[in-house]
Amino acid sequence: MYNRYSDNFTLNEHDYAFQDKKFGGNAQAITRGRWLHHTSFLWDYQPSIMSILKHPDRVPEYRQQRLHDDFLIKLHTMIPCRITLLEDMCEAVERSGMEIKVASLDDACSSLEKNKLIGTKLIQISV
Repeated sequence: MYNRYSDNFTLNEHDYAFQDKKFGGNAQAITRGRWLHHTSFLWDYQPSIMSILKHPDRVPEYRQQRLHDDFLIKLHTMIPCRITLLEDMCEAVERSGMEIKVASLDDACSSLEKNKLIGTKLIQISV
């Protein structure tokens, strides 16, 4: 995925970044029978609205007390379009040996109600 940007991509303290600018944050929840990984990608934002946000109490060290606009990068400035992002992510998942299935929200909810996961696999997405 995004081989043209591989020299710039980093994983900084659980954040996805290009060099030292964050474009994605991760959250995980692990319980007895379930695992959920969630990533939020920052495609675009309005600086005037972003400036309303308070500086968080807990920040990653690599933020270096920078304001939001100096710490974040709009993903659309690095990737041509959202479709390219999705296509490249799907290709990376398929290269890892996993199969992608289109599902409705109802399908996903019913899958989460099952007593066990069908399987898990660590995938390496190279950029």
